Amino acid sequence: DGCVVEISTNGGTTWSDLGQHMSGARYNGTLNSSVNPLTGRAAFTGTSGGWVKTSVNLAAFSGQSVQIRFRFGADGSLGNTGWYVDDIVMESAPYLFMKSGLYDAGNV
Repeated sequence: DGCVVEISTNGGTTWSDLGQHMSGARYNGTLNSSVNPLTGRAAFTGTSGGWVKTSVNLAAFSGQSVQIRFRFGADGSLGNTGWYVDDIVMESAPYLFMKSGLYDAGNV
């Protein structure tokens, strides 16, 4: 069993995994059950031992309308509770892009 975090920029027609944009607690395994719909994908799996913090940098999607989903995939043998998601915070931080040039007296 395992979970992934995905993003869509086209109203949910297609979804992309956000694993490469994560920091902090990241995917910790690859799902390999033949009946799990997420088989072969990196995911959060196993037991974390408690709450963990994962941050996702969405700067690559700046200026776009997005949808985010938390997707859980399981095989046929569930023995424990699934996945908990808590305290989701979306925040905007200032972004500064600076370009500078150095010129001599001849404007070169």
